[in-house]
Amino acid sequence: MRRVLAGCLSLALAVPAGAQTPVANDPDVAQGIKQVEEGDYDAAILTLDNAARRLAGDPSRSRELSQAYVYLGVAYVGKGHEAAAKAKFREAVTQLRGLTLSPDKFPPKVIDLFEAAREEVARTPAPQPAAVEKKGGGSKKVLIIGGLGAAAAAGALLAFKKGESFCDTVFADRSGPLSLPNDTTVDVQGGPAIEGGVWFAELTWTGPPGSDVLLRAIDGSGFTILDGGTIANNSKKAEWNGQPGVVYTARAVLLTGGPVSFDMSISGPCIN
Repeated sequence: MRRVLAGCLSLALAVPAGAQTPVANDPDVAQGIKQVEEGDYDAAILTLDNAARRLAGDPSRSRELSQAYVYLGVAYVGKGHEAAAKAKFREAVTQLRGLTLSPDKFPPKVIDLFEAAREEVARTPAPQPAAVEKKGGGSKKVLIIGGLGAAAAAGALLAFKKGESFCDTVFADRSGPLSLPNDTTVDVQGGPAIEGGVWFAELTWTGPPGSDVLLRAIDGSGFTILDGGTIANNSKKAEWNGQPGVVYTARAVLLTGGPVSFDMSISGPCIN
């Protein structure tokens, strides 16, 4: 898979008519792209994840950030972690709506996952920067989500209206390294949601054989709801019924092996 994917990737981005094809001016993004082209996906994930965290703090560099997310997704496809790849493609399209990938440059598996992510983003209205004041003194409700610490850049402020009802989308994503004996635990938070419903937490990781990472779902009081079940060698998922007004946490804990590169997300219901 690695040789085939690397050989297929001339890795050019296709953007809407009138837009310039993004160029990797950032040296870390350029290095990560080169690592993807060479099939060194583990190194590419670490390089591009660090670049994405840094670029997320500069709104003027959304194109480079989008490119970093695209190639993070491609690297995760190369590792066989489709859930993580799709999450990164969603981030890429969120940064640059209308972004497409050329089927002449990318393998079909990359195109299929990217298009699925693009359709999901297309169904979600673009983030609003602040609450909107309505005539008559009312205001639009807003929902704040995001990870903890330096990785909070993956969070978002979402507020939108459909007719006279509100639809609150809860999604937060975080990725990076975990290693023993330090830096073994990381959290990402979502909520609070206005409505109750089904929540999901997903975790994937790459690392030495035998490495194991725990996925745990925790409610706002710190109570453990459940531990995620294994769905693949390096992937776990948790599902639970959430309540309105509660902030939920997905926690990744490196148990054995490492260092690993992880990608974890938490998402809640969207109910009108």
